[in-house]
Amino acid sequence: MDHYTLPWKFPESVPLSLRDVIGRPVRTVRPGEVITLEYIAGRVTFFLDEAGLVTEIGFEPEDSATRMA
Repeated sequence: MDHYTLPWKFPESVPLSLRDVIGRPVRTVRPGEVITLEYIAGRVTFFLDEAGLVTEIGFEPEDSATRMA
């Protein structure tokens, strides 16, 4: 699974600035790492490249009803 096929839909309103992620759970994913499928409402995932630079940001909605079945 790559980070483009996560098991939930992204809402239209995602955090717009770094201040919006303060107090939220976060994780980082480097190339080749396994991504677990547990859902944590409000979690932000930073996808990094080999140099440790952010290439993508994923956001798990607060409302689990937006998850794909």
